[in-house]
Amino acid sequence: MTEIAPHLQRVVEERTELADKRKKLEAFLDGEMFKKLPDADQELLYDQFDVMNEYHRILSKRLARAGVSD
Repeated sequence: MTEIAPHLQRVVEERTELADKRKKLEAFLDGEMFKKLPDADQELLYDQFDVMNEYHRILSKRLARAGVSD
């Protein structure tokens, strides 16, 4: 891997951690325990998942603008 600036490396790491958390939340949203939650909690978790997706998209765009590939 090509050496990248420290601040960009932090963005890469942040995006990687976020992707892992997003994947775990997505699995939870598909599970039985999720279905047992009150509707208000389910809605908040869906909102959280949407925001995580947007955050991931923004981090990816920042890295792309800096010329950092996946």
